[in-house]
Amino acid sequence: MKLLSRAKINLFLDIVGQDEKDGYHFIDSLFQEITLADEIIVEDSPLKKDIITFSNMSELNENSTIHKVLNFFRQNFKINDFFKIEVKKRIPSGAGLGGGSSNAGTIIEFLKKKYNFDENECIKIASKVGSDVPFFLYGGLCRVGGKGEKIKKLNIKLKDIYFIVIYFIVICFLCFPGIHSILVLTFLHLYHESHMHQRYFHRMMKDIPDNAFQPS
Repeated sequence: MKLLSRAKINLFLDIVGQDEKDGYHFIDSLFQEITLADEIIVEDSPLKKDIITFSNMSELNENSTIHKVLNFFRQNFKINDFFKIEVKKRIPSGAGLGGGSSNAGTIIEFLKKKYNFDENECIKIASKVGSDVPFFLYGGLCRVGGKGEKIKKLNIKLKDIYFIVIYFIVICFLCFPGIHSILVLTFLHLYHESHMHQRYFHRMMKDIPDNAFQPS
């Protein structure tokens, strides 16, 4: 089975608090799924173990979000099947586009449909794998709160708004050889007035209280 694992961008991100127990921040954000995607091929494994490979990223072959997902599901549910999973990476690693989280969410969605697992249990597992993972069980455009586990699906599309994501790596050979920083720039390409996106954001937010995702 061939699956698409889509990237996401943050249209805005506010830090509204911090959990004193684990140090994680509480956020109020707007996530948008975009068409840039990894391709994941899932088949039955010929062996009594999972076989997971990533194109051009061999360091993930033994320790990835997909490994974590399968481990959590086997701890919580009786799964006797094993899988051969090949991930063809197109989403840049470390670029803030949610590549690893998207891979995890895609496999969770696959397992949920295959075994008819409870959605709430799947969301709990997604939260354990990573803070951005629950979003990818919804996709589209969502208001995201808490540590990433509180999702409000928004029934609106950003009509006539297009995103151009530019990814590049800056390498400083003189100061820190081998160390690179990653910058991702996102631009809104608007086909009408420059204030149009503000009108859409206002429509999306008007039915959600400002304090909907404040930490309790």
